[in-house]
Amino acid sequence: YVNYSGTSMYGQSLARSSITALILAIGKRKDSDQYALTSKYLRDNIDAPLTSHHRLYTRYYMAQALFQTNFEAWQKWNEATIKSLKNRQNEDGSFDGTYGKPYATSMSLLALALNYRFLPIYER
Repeated sequence: YVNYSGTSMYGQSLARSSITALILAIGKRKDSDQYALTSKYLRDNIDAPLTSHHRLYTRYYMAQALFQTNFEAWQKWNEATIKSLKNRQNEDGSFDGTYGKPYATSMSLLALALNYRFLPIYER
């Protein structure tokens, strides 16, 4: 959540800010100040490294939020994400992560799923 001064109220959390933007977008609150500020926070931090142990979770929600808030920003972010994931992918197609290969692989693939728009939530 981002306050009206444009700073995160709960520390710098791309995951929380992404979830907030996504909820506001789905809830048809794109005209709110909270949405504008949260969207700006995400765009301003689009190149921030995902360093926390929740990076896979953050990557997934960042994909969703950017897709809903700013398509051009999502395209830039998505291109970088594809490159990053290609470099991290194991030979058998899986990904490694703190919570094991099944979770890491699932979250990585879900972050890329917007490219195919299979689920209704992936529509703009």
